[in-house]
Amino acid sequence: MNGDTLKNEAGLFVEEVFVKQKKGIEEFLTAPYAFVSSKTADIYGAKVSSPTAQKTDLDASKYAGIVTQAAFLNHYSRENDATTSIIRRGHYVTETILCRDFSGAPPPPTLGKNADFKTNREYISNLTKVCGGCHTQVINPPGFALESYGPSGKFRLTEDADPSARINPTGEFVFADESKIEFKNAVEMLKQLAKREETHQCYAKKLIEGLYAKPTSKDDGELLLNLAQESRDGASGYDLIIKALTSDRVLIRYGK
Repeated sequence: MNGDTLKNEAGLFVEEVFVKQKKGIEEFLTAPYAFVSSKTADIYGAKVSSPTAQKTDLDASKYAGIVTQAAFLNHYSRENDATTSIIRRGHYVTETILCRDFSGAPPPPTLGKNADFKTNREYISNLTKVCGGCHTQVINPPGFALESYGPSGKFRLTEDADPSARINPTGEFVFADESKIEFKNAVEMLKQLAKREETHQCYAKKLIEGLYAKPTSKDDGELLLNLAQESRDGASGYDLIIKALTSDRVLIRYGK
C-alpha cells in the first residue's frame, strides 16, 4: 500500500473531525467513518470506485476512529515479516492517547519468530509474562484488541497464516489510578477510552504543550484540568485552542 495514499486519507479524516466538524478527541477516537478511495476500499470492505478519497461510512461494529484506520494499523505493523505488532500498537495507545510515561522502563524484548504459538497474542503473552507492570496491564491489552486488524488494517477473525487460529481481541486495561475497564473488542475499548478523564487530560496536555511550545508544568495545572473537563463535556478542539490561547497564563506572560 502506498504510504502517501494512507497519509492523505488520514489527513482528510483529521481535517474532517477537527476543522470541518469542529469536534474533539471523542469523535477522533470513535467516529465510524474514514476517508476511503478505490486504492483502500478492499481494506475496509467498502464499495468505493473513485481514486479520490471520500468520506465513507464504515461498519460501526468493526471501526472506530483513527486507531482502526489503515494508516495507523499499517504503520504499526512489523515490516520485516509483514505481521501485526501488538507491542507497538499497544504502546502507542497507552503513551500517546493516555500520556502514560514509560521513561526508565527496560528495553523491549527481542521478538524473533513465533512459530511455537498458534496466535500472535499467545506469543507476545508468553514473551512479556515477566513484565506484568507495563506489558500485561497497559501495553498488551490495546494491542490485543487491535489484533482484529491485519498488517494492512483489514478486519479479520483469524490469523492470516492459520485460518484455524481465531483472534481473541478481548482484554482488561488498568489506568494510572488503578481503575480498570474490560472490553470485548477494539471498538468497545476505544469507546470507553474516549470517555475517560485520563484521555481528556492527555489531550489537554498535548494541546497546551503544542501551543506553548514547552512541556506542561505545575503552573499549567488549573488550565489543564479546565480544558480536560471541557473536552469531556464535548467541547471542540477549536474551542479548547482558543481557550488555551486566551487563558490567564498567556495574558500574564505577555502583559495583556
